[in-house]
Amino acid sequence: LARAFPPESMWDTHHLHRPSQAVFFRMLRPEFLQWLKKNHRPNKPEESFPPLSCDALTNWGQSSRDSKEHNDRVREATNILINKVVPEFAATFVQRTPRQL
Repeated sequence: LARAFPPESMWDTHHLHRPSQAVFFRMLRPEFLQWLKKNHRPNKPEESFPPLSCDALTNWGQSSRDSKEHNDRVREATNILINKVVPEFAATFVQRTPRQL
Protein backbone atom coordinates (compact mmCIF):
# COMPACT_ATOMS: atom_id res chain seq x y z
CA LEU A 1 0.00 0.00 0.00
CA ALA A 2 2.89 2.38 0.70
CA ARG A 3 3.88 2.53 -2.96
CA ALA A 4 0.45 4.00 -3.68
CA PHE A 5 1.56 7.27 -2.09
CA PRO A 6 4.03 9.81 -3.47
CA PRO A 7 7.40 10.15 -1.74
CA GLU A 8 8.51 13.22 0.12
CA SER A 9 11.40 14.97 -1.53
CA MET A 10 14.63 14.00 0.20
CA TRP A 11 16.30 17.04 -1.39
CA ASP A 12 13.96 19.34 0.53
CA THR A 13 14.14 17.68 3.95
CA HIS A 14 17.64 18.77 4.91
CA HIS A 15 16.95 18.15 8.59
CA LEU A 16 16.61 14.38 8.00
CA HIS A 17 19.21 11.76 7.14
CA ARG A 18 19.07 11.09 3.38
CA PRO A 19 19.68 7.48 2.43
CA SER A 20 19.40 6.94 -1.31
CA GLN A 21 16.34 4.69 -0.82
CA ALA A 22 14.36 7.33 1.11
CA VAL A 23 11.86 7.69 -1.77
CA PHE A 24 10.70 4.14 -1.00
CA PHE A 25 9.87 4.63 2.67
CA ARG A 26 9.37 8.36 3.32
CA MET A 27 5.94 8.82 1.83
CA LEU A 28 3.62 11.79 2.09
CA ARG A 29 0.80 10.85 4.45
CA PRO A 30 -2.71 10.42 3.02
CA GLU A 31 -4.07 13.01 5.49
CA PHE A 32 -1.65 15.59 4.13
CA LEU A 33 -2.55 14.69 0.54
CA GLN A 34 -6.25 15.21 1.32
CA TRP A 35 -5.48 18.56 2.95
CA LEU A 36 -3.32 19.54 -0.03
CA LYS A 37 -6.06 18.59 -2.49
CA LYS A 38 -8.61 20.79 -0.69
CA ASN A 39 -6.31 23.78 -0.26
CA HIS A 40 -4.97 26.09 -2.90
CA ARG A 41 -1.38 26.39 -3.95
CA PRO A 42 0.37 29.22 -2.12
CA ASN A 43 1.93 30.64 -5.29
CA LYS A 44 -1.14 30.01 -7.50
CA PRO A 45 -4.23 30.60 -5.31
CA GLU A 46 -6.64 30.25 -8.23
CA GLU A 47 -5.63 26.61 -8.80
CA SER A 48 -6.16 23.51 -6.70
CA PHE A 49 -3.15 21.31 -6.16
CA PRO A 50 -2.71 18.76 -8.97
CA PRO A 51 -2.40 15.02 -8.32
CA LEU A 52 0.98 13.68 -7.26
CA SER A 53 2.63 10.66 -8.84
CA CYS A 54 3.83 7.78 -6.65
CA ASP A 55 6.64 7.34 -9.21
CA ALA A 56 7.95 10.89 -8.79
CA LEU A 57 11.65 11.13 -7.88
CA THR A 58 12.22 7.44 -8.73
CA ASN A 59 13.77 5.74 -11.76
CA TRP A 60 10.33 4.39 -12.66
CA GLY A 61 9.09 7.93 -13.14
CA GLN A 62 12.10 9.17 -15.09
CA SER A 63 10.99 7.50 -18.32
CA SER A 64 7.76 9.50 -18.36
CA ARG A 65 7.73 12.53 -20.66
CA ASP A 66 6.28 14.63 -17.83
CA SER A 67 8.66 13.40 -15.12
CA LYS A 68 10.01 16.90 -14.42
CA GLU A 69 6.48 18.16 -13.78
CA HIS A 70 5.74 15.24 -11.42
CA ASN A 71 9.04 15.72 -9.58
CA ASP A 72 8.44 19.47 -9.24
CA ARG A 73 4.96 18.86 -7.81
CA VAL A 74 6.29 16.48 -5.17
CA ARG A 75 9.03 18.94 -4.25
CA GLU A 76 6.44 21.72 -3.98
CA ALA A 77 4.21 19.55 -1.78
CA THR A 78 7.16 18.66 0.46
CA ASN A 79 8.07 22.33 0.80
CA ILE A 80 4.48 23.21 1.74
CA LEU A 81 4.58 20.50 4.40
CA ILE A 82 7.95 21.60 5.82
CA ASN A 83 7.53 25.37 5.56
CA LYS A 84 3.78 25.85 6.16
CA VAL A 85 1.96 22.89 7.67
CA VAL A 86 4.53 21.79 10.26
CA PRO A 87 5.28 25.33 11.56
CA GLU A 88 1.56 26.16 11.79
CA PHE A 89 0.91 22.93 13.69
CA ALA A 90 3.84 23.57 16.02
CA ALA A 91 2.65 27.12 16.74
CA THR A 92 -0.82 25.83 17.59
CA PHE A 93 0.56 22.95 19.65
CA VAL A 94 2.78 25.08 21.90
CA GLN A 95 -0.17 27.35 22.78
CA ARG A 96 -2.11 24.44 24.30
CA THR A 97 -2.26 23.92 28.01
CA PRO A 98 -1.31 20.54 29.47
CA ARG A 99 -5.00 19.76 29.94
CA GLN A 100 -5.62 20.25 26.22
CA LEU A 101 -3.01 17.68 25.35
